[in-house]
Amino acid sequence: HENDLRDHARGRIYRVVWRDAKNPAALQKLNPTDATQLTKALNSDVQERRLFAQRLLVEGKHTATIDGLKKLVTANDGSVEALHALWTLQGLNACDDATMTSALLAKDARLRRNAVRALKADESGQKLYFGSGTVNDPDLVTRLASLVKLTEFNTTPEIQTLVKKLA
Repeated sequence: HENDLRDHARGRIYRVVWRDAKNPAALQKLNPTDATQLTKALNSDVQERRLFAQRLLVEGKHTATIDGLKKLVTANDGSVEALHALWTLQGLNACDDATMTSALLAKDARLRRNAVRALKADESGQKLYFGSGTVNDPDLVTRLASLVKLTEFNTTPEIQTLVKKLA
C-alpha cells in the first residue's frame, strides 16, 4: 500500500545470522559446591557464565582449586580462562609471588594488564611491579594500567626516580 510515512516513521527489524556460527554450548546450571565444574566454567564462551563461576569460587572459598588455578595462570597460553583464574586467586588471597611474576611476564597483554591491576599496593607488590618492566610494556593499555598502579604505591625514592624519568 502507498503511505507517505512508510519508510520514515516506522523501522524494520532484521535478524542477521552468520551461517557458519557454531551453536552455543548447552548451559547447565552451575553447582556452587562443585569446584571442578566451576573451574571448567571459567573457560566458557559466555562471559556472564565465567564471571558467575569466578564469583561462586571466591564466595564459596574453594581453596582446593588454588593449585589448578595457578597452573592456568602460569600456562601462558593467552586464554581468557587465565584471566579469570588470576582474579579468582586474588579474591581467595592466594596470589603468590611466582604466580604473579609469571602473569606479569606473560606473552598475553591482557594477562599482564590484569596482573598489574591485581598487584597489592604493599612492599611485595611494589617489588614485583619494578621487576616486571610493565612501565615500558609494548601494549599501551598495559602501560596505562601500570602507570595507574604506580599512583597506588606509597612514595619511595624508586618511584620518584621513575616519575622523573617518565616526565
